[in-house]
Amino acid sequence: MAPFECYYYGTNYFSNLVFSTVYPIALSVILMGLHARDQARKKEGSPWFSIFLALTYLILPSAAVKIFYSFKWDYFCEGEVNFEDGAIKHDGICNGEENLEGHRGFLSVDYSIEYGTPEADALIVYAIIMIFVYAIGIPTLYVVLLYRAQDDLSLHKPIKLDPAKLVCSAKERTNLKAAVMEFYFGNVTLGYGITDRTFEMLESTDQTEQFIGWLEESNIPHPATATLLPLLKAYYTSQGEKWEDISHGHTLAFLLGSWEQRVYWWEVFEVIRRLLLSGVLVLFGPGSAIQSAMSIIICLFSIKAYSLYAPFREDEDDFLQEVTQWQLFMVLFSAILARVDASGDSASDQTFLGWLLIAFVVPGYVTMAWQCVKSYLDVFYDAYNEAKKTKGEVK
Repeated sequence: MAPFECYYYGTNYFSNLVFSTVYPIALSVILMGLHARDQARKKEGSPWFSIFLALTYLILPSAAVKIFYSFKWDYFCEGEVNFEDGAIKHDGICNGEENLEGHRGFLSVDYSIEYGTPEADALIVYAIIMIFVYAIGIPTLYVVLLYRAQDDLSLHKPIKLDPAKLVCSAKERTNLKAAVMEFYFGNVTLGYGITDRTFEMLESTDQTEQFIGWLEESNIPHPATATLLPLLKAYYTSQGEKWEDISHGHTLAFLLGSWEQRVYWWEVFEVIRRLLLSGVLVLFGPGSAIQSAMSIIICLFSIKAYSLYAPFREDEDDFLQEVTQWQLFMVLFSAILARVDASGDSASDQTFLGWLLIAFVVPGYVTMAWQCVKSYLDVFYDAYNEAKKTKGEVK
């Protein structure tokens, strides 16, 4: 969508912000009204709530950027400037950053709005309200919705919050702490439990020479048939299929996305990560060292979280996500290296630095491109093998 100023002449950033934040709220009210209508009619398969969630997901980064830009001001020294001994000096009106007497501040993205004016005060108040609506409200909405759906979605025993008991009982607080730790950092949540790979490893081990040799050395007869293992494998396969049905047919299907059931809440983490990388970083100077440093810190934390939880259902998606996170880190790190003054280094060192920057950036893009090609090739070969198998059965 084009900026609001392109449609109406004479508008400024304040009116642009109001328009950019009000129209999603209006659309949300309409969508929730349609959803309530379908609920009253007991209509199944109503799409309006999923569209509402998609709207909140898509609008949050751009809205957050506009909101946080309302707190970034550029200050200029008021008065006459003169030159003495090659240095720039002023007439004494400005007294430094700590005391802004003699300074005039303007919104960094719109110099028509001056700090301290009624319009600027109204802008700041409105932006604070929108922070609660968007930057805090949308992640909180996701948390509340997922919390209320624990019975359907969670592998753990649902966590129930009772403020009265938590205040009065130390045992309740201890139990809640243990439940929360298990919910977020337990073996099941981290993927250390039984998975499809467990059965693949057991079945492959059963046919190895080492295992057969061990049975012979121990005078243990090789079992002709296994009874429990196939049943367990069928059970866990059915659980995976059950999660597929739940996650695609649930009201919160949009939030469940491609996440595994053990981390069905991962969309909350993802939306906070996007919020930090889009909205919060605008508070720092564009391209500044502090902005790059904060980006790297957020990126490293994301790399650790994704590698620890591996939240995607497909291993290829986990690998691709980790590659993209490392690629983002390399780009940000290269941006900091590019700011280093290497003019005093030798010509060969400067050449090596240039090649190093290329080595940081290029491999990630190549890996991501190969993963995309590989996914299409896998689909093609699976279809080809299935067609070949079907043709053989017909003959």
